[in-house]
Parts: sequence; structure tokens; C-alpha cells
Amino acid sequence: MGHTLYNVQALESEEVQQAFRNKILELRGSAPVEGDQRGIDEQWSVCETVIKDAADDVIGMQEPPQRNEWSDAERAAATWLKNEALKICWLIRIHDGRGRSNKGGDMKKRNYIGEKKREVWKGMMEEIEELGIKNETRKFYRKVNAIKKGYKPRTGMCKDKMGNSCD
Repeated sequence: MGHTLYNVQALESEEVQQAFRNKILELRGSAPVEGDQRGIDEQWSVCETVIKDAADDVIGMQEPPQRNEWSDAERAAATWLKNEALKICWLIRIHDGRGRSNKGGDMKKRNYIGEKKREVWKGMMEEIEELGIKNETRKFYRKVNAIKKGYKPRTGMCKDKMGNSCD
């Protein structure tokens, strides 16, 4: 499981920026002040805690990216129907030469998933086109790059806290 990120896009709003500043100042005021008695590590630790607490309270965490928007309850129902048809076929041993027959349930599922993928793709292309027309360059290229680069699983589990890979 990957780590969650802060919702830094919320900081685009002036109200959220001001609330974040105020929360940091409030938490910093409640942090113990011992002058130069503390070591640098302790001072950084207090600073880190204050910022993280303020970010948790004001900004919040980013929602995980949603993959496979075409995968929904209807797809699950189609898959369930296909699997039930397969179970029945295997119980009564009706199958073609390849050892299976489900009266088209597999084909319906495949067609449904392909249809949903095409709908999502068309929606993404329309959204990108609108962003290009509106001259929202940053959002436009963010969407285009997400499509060009595709999904790449992160290897966060294979790294230690310093970012070095664990061999």
C-alpha cells in the first residue's frame, strides 16, 4: 500500500492558505519554547510536527487516484452472471470442445467492459479538448501526460526511509 499525499491543490484557494498560516501560527505558539537548550534535531522535529498537524487539520489528504473508471457495479453484475452461467455449465457438463460454454455470458461481459472503456476514453478526450480551448495549459498537459505515461506501479515498499532501494 502506497503512502498518502497531502491535498496541496487545496492551497490554490486564498481562504485555505490563510487558514493554513493561522493554524501553523497557533500550533507554533503552543509548542514548547526552550530557547537554545534544545538540539537542532529536536527543533526540526517540533517544526515538522507543527506543519504536519496543520496540514492534517486544514489541507487534508489527497484521494487516491481512481483507476478503471469503467469498472463499476454493472460490470460486477455482468461478471457475476457470467460466472454463475459457467458454474451451471460445469455442473451439468455442457461445454464445447474447449471445455466451456456459458451461452454468451463471457462475450456480453467483454462487450460491456469495452463499451465502458470507450465511454471513459471519449470523456477524457473531450475534457482535454475543453482544457485546450480554455487555455488551461497546466491542467491540459497534466491530463495529456497522465495518458501518455500510463499507470506505473510505485515501488515504495522496496525503499527505506531515506529513499534507497532495499536489495
